[in-house]
Amino acid sequence: MTLTIGAPEQLAGRPAGDAQAPRGQQWWLLVPILLALLLRLVLILRPGYLTGVTEYDDGVYVTGTLRLLQGVLPYRNYVDVSPPGILLLFAPFAAIAHLVSTPAVLATGRVLTSAVDVIDVGLVGRLLRHRPIPARVAAMLLMALYPAELEAAHTVLLEPYLTLLCLLAARCLFDRDQLAPGRRLLPGGALLGAAATVKAFAVLPLGALVVVLLVRRRPALAGGVAAAGAGAFLALVAPFAAGAPRRFLTEAVLDQLSRIGVGRTPVATRLGYGDGLAALTSPGAPLLEVMGAVLVAAVLVTLLRAGLRRELTTPLAAFSLLTAVVIVGALAWTGTVYPHYFAFLTPFAALTLGSIGGPPNGRHRLPMRPAVAVVVAALLILGDVHTIAVSDARQVGSPVAAAVPSGMCVISDNPGYLLVAGRSEVRRGCPDVVDPFGTTMALTGGRSPQNLERYGGAGAANRYWIPLLRRARYLVLSWEWTGPIPATPAVRALIRRRFTVVARLPRGAGTVLRAR
Repeated sequence: MTLTIGAPEQLAGRPAGDAQAPRGQQWWLLVPILLALLLRLVLILRPGYLTGVTEYDDGVYVTGTLRLLQGVLPYRNYVDVSPPGILLLFAPFAAIAHLVSTPAVLATGRVLTSAVDVIDVGLVGRLLRHRPIPARVAAMLLMALYPAELEAAHTVLLEPYLTLLCLLAARCLFDRDQLAPGRRLLPGGALLGAAATVKAFAVLPLGALVVVLLVRRRPALAGGVAAAGAGAFLALVAPFAAGAPRRFLTEAVLDQLSRIGVGRTPVATRLGYGDGLAALTSPGAPLLEVMGAVLVAAVLVTLLRAGLRRELTTPLAAFSLLTAVVIVGALAWTGTVYPHYFAFLTPFAALTLGSIGGPPNGRHRLPMRPAVAVVVAALLILGDVHTIAVSDARQVGSPVAAAVPSGMCVISDNPGYLLVAGRSEVRRGCPDVVDPFGTTMALTGGRSPQNLERYGGAGAANRYWIPLLRRARYLVLSWEWTGPIPATPAVRALIRRRFTVVARLPRGAGTVLRAR
């Protein structure tokens, strides 16, 4: 069975000389992009969603960006356990949105992240412009429909930006499915180094690229690419690390690698995240577990058939497949994973999928049998619908703003609560805690705030948190006693003795306390 579908020349980025599909069929590549845009708009444009609290991490990144605009640097002025790349990327947009309001900065970040994720879909199609049209459509549909991508795009999370930089790097690194000329490889390596300032996972595609170059007996280029990546990384982090190099190394690298007392995600849950049906494959839904197994089996069989046909031997295919494999290994090794982590796997899986399905510009066929492709797409759409249905934004902005007067010294265990309430500005003489969870981890050698009594570190946490809580006039808690602020006996006793509840947030979203 054959399938002849194509894309607009401008969208596909086809260089002169590429085989052209009939012009009347060239618009099919718009389908994945429009579908990706529709799903993300449906998710983020629901009433109250743009200025509601949906995550913890996005509050950290947005608050950190606002601090950067005020000249307050991570590592030197406050604890930050992430590299600074997301702050640099988001700063120009945050500066403009902050002219309106603090909640507008978060809303802008969510719209921007969704837009970046849609751009990522188009970049995958552009990288595969030499492939048969159905293979490109399949790859882009995987990017558009994979539930982890939707999860990562709903607010300011790292994976869409990490993917963007890696795909831009791939545009420099490859000319069609072959390695680009040497002069283009170094900028590609530099972009991968820049991506590592967003999230350390970017070293995985950089390592895969070095392996591909070594296998192809180009050691000088391999060394040059690695040096370009390291140089770009160091150049971007130097302004942040210069004032506190030891804290940068400890907070952004070592504490992340040595987390203690953070629960390990079960294997079954990881598989659910990987097949995109984690929210659906609960113990009470055996049918959906079988459907998830079918999805994984379809991918494995497709890769096996492609390997037997030697369809994954070009440099682009080898780079994509090797990167996907090492990302899977990293996600299996990492102690705690979340659904949006798997969004970084998607572009490389999509590029691998797009490399299957016949020779470049040859017979137009899908990389898997049409019936299997339909089943896979249906399962992914089912996961998307469920992701949208269960995604919720806590409407705490107005209640927190009403309970906490402007200008007060306030601490929260979730920085997003203060962002949406317009109470996140740093005050003179007031503790500035951008990332409570990361702060406790950094103080205790990577220990989780919830398990300090069991694994040690309670003394260090008490020495930091108790003086801060004594200086705060208000305390906004999203958790009772199991949140990022460590619930040691000394901290609990201080909170009970010093603070009184002045407001309970709607739908059990937390409490606001005021110093007596």
